[in-house]
Formats: sequence, C-alpha cells, structure tokens
Amino acid sequence: MIRPLLLYDARRRGGGPRHVRDLDAALRDHCLAEPLVFGVDRLGVADILDVARYARTFGATHLHSHAKRAALVAWAAARLTRLPWVHTFHGLHPERYFGWRRRLYLAGERALARRRAATIHVSESQAALARRLGLPGIVIPNGVDADWAQTAALAKAWEPPPDGLPVVAAVARFDDPVKALDVLLRASSLSGAFRLLLIGQMPGGWRDVSRVTAVGEVAEPLNWLGAAEVFVSVSWGEGCPYAMLDAMAAGLPVVATRVRGHVDLVVDGTTGRLVNPGDAGALARAIERTLADPDRTVMGERGAARARALFRLEDMVKRTAAVYAEVR
Repeated sequence: MIRPLLLYDARRRGGGPRHVRDLDAALRDHCLAEPLVFGVDRLGVADILDVARYARTFGATHLHSHAKRAALVAWAAARLTRLPWVHTFHGLHPERYFGWRRRLYLAGERALARRRAATIHVSESQAALARRLGLPGIVIPNGVDADWAQTAALAKAWEPPPDGLPVVAAVARFDDPVKALDVLLRASSLSGAFRLLLIGQMPGGWRDVSRVTAVGEVAEPLNWLGAAEVFVSVSWGEGCPYAMLDAMAAGLPVVATRVRGHVDLVVDGTTGRLVNPGDAGALARAIERTLADPDRTVMGERGAARARALFRLEDMVKRTAAVYAEVR
C-alpha cells in the first residue's frame, strides 16, 4: 500500500493546507493510499529528525511537501530516509525577490528540484513560468467537490445590510500583498454600486471602509458566498486558487485579474471577466458590467460546468496517486 507523508507549513493558511486536507481524505475514500500528515512549524535539525523518525515509524513510502518550509524539511528528511520526494508548488512568486536575493532564490529552487523524484504544478500558467525559471514539472490542477460547494453556498451564513446593494465577495489572506487588497478597496470606492464582502485574514491596523464588510477568518467561507452575486480576485499572481474554484462551482460569475492561475480558470466574457492587474478603474467597471449583465446567471452556470469538467477533486487525487506509483 502506498503511504505518502504529506508535509505542509503549519504556520500558513491557504491553498497548501487545504490541498493536503482534501488529498488526505480523498486518497483514503478512494482506497488509493493511506496518507500520513505532518505540519511543519519550524525549520531546524530537530524538525528534520522528527519528520524522518515519523516517516520510519509509520512506514511512509513517499514524502510529499507543500510550501517552502515543508520542502526544505522534506529535502533533508528524504536524504535521511532514502524515500522518494515529491513537491507541489501552490504558487510561484519570483517577483518578490530582487537582485542577489532573486538569484539566490532561483539557485536554491533549482538545486532542490534536482533532488526531487517529481515536481507538481497546480496550473498550466504556473508551469509555464516555472519552465522559464528552470523548474519544470507536471501539471495536476487543484480539484473541488462541486456538489459540496453548491450545497455549502446555500447555507447563507450572512445577510447583507438592507441597503439594496448587490454583494461582491472576495476570499483571501488579505494581509499578503500579493492579494492586492488596496486595489480592491480603490475599486470599491470608485464605484459605489456594490457592497464588498471580505472573507479572510486582514492586515494589522485594518479600519472599516464604506460599503465594505470584513468578516475575517471563518470556519467555512463557502457558507458566506450564498449572499454574493459576483466573486472577485485581484491578486498579482496565483497557483490555482481554491477560493475561486469554490465560487465557480457554487455558480458565481468571476471578475479577476489577468494573471497566472486566474487565466486557467476564468474564460473572459464566458464565465466572468478578466482585467489587467493593478487597474482599479477597470476592475470597478468590470464588476459593474457583470452585475448589470442579464446573462450573469448563465455566466455562473458556465463557470460551474467548467469546474465540474476540468477541476474535479477525484481527478486531482487519481493523478497524484499515479505520481506516487511511478516514483516508488
């Protein structure tokens, strides 16, 4: 039996931990593997030894890391245990580094890549960037359970204020500059035609803004999307964003920036609209056009059909299990 040890960064939220949670449960449900899960919260010799000991004690057959901290621990633990190491990139952001830091970052990533048995990218656009950076790998898109997403969105955990404004929802770690919260707030202030619902971790010093409701982190963001008519994401770059996949599966049209990760999900003019990153005016106009579009519901239905066809949880799990079988 295949028994991968799934390593994730316990200090971070977002796509990596969500992916590990879904992968763990679905591998068991489909009887494809019996995974182990380990959250890495530090980076030191003791942590590496803990992972190696855990892998040996419980009979791990593979190490599968998610996020940078987990990757570094997995690299060292793989050398100690002689287990094949697989890594999934949930986002690539070389633009965060400049000068010698960028060169060091790329040199380190390339060195690690040579040690891996397999590298997985979660979208075609991310894989294209990775190839240019010298980090090739296979593509296995993130997958969601569309039936569950539709059901969860019907819960309607939040009722908007009685001001009659349509609700536009965004789900993200807004304390991360990559999520471009400032652009989203500028778009909201320029329009005035909608209420913005922000779901997720907010930056320190956050203050309320007119026509914006920030609910912070919630147990299940999908329960809050039932009040929304449009989903929006203005990131500077993504891997394969789960929040957007969930929103699509729930039947919401999407307005997003034309960046990696988004372009794999949204078909411009068909399931939503794409705008150039950083352009708050274009974003506000695109949201207004989508809210006023008589085919808005049809857009959402097309997005849900796209999620069901191309981003199925079952496909993600089966393809990942096939990777384990190939590198044993």
